[in-house]
Amino acid sequence: VGQFTGLLDKHGKQVFEGDIVECVSWNEYFSKNGQPMESFRRKMYVDFRRGGFKMVEPMPESMKDNEWDIIYNGDIVVIGNRYDNPELLAAK
Repeated sequence: VGQFTGLLDKHGKQVFEGDIVECVSWNEYFSKNGQPMESFRRKMYVDFRRGGFKMVEPMPESMKDNEWDIIYNGDIVVIGNRYDNPELLAAK
């Protein structure tokens, strides 16, 4: 059982440490040749690191995991947790 982050997902569900969340990639805000890039959804898990809650995107073993401060951006959705649903984070 993880600690409550103090945030709710876009459906009003509490977000806890260990939850797997899905959200729109920030890459959608960049453009290529003046045209917006297509957005895509990322799956990450919530972890407490260096004094704050982070959204962590697991990367292949040879790379460092991506992590971002967890902030409410209106699009986070809890889809499971890393203990009961580890397959949700499985590499494609």
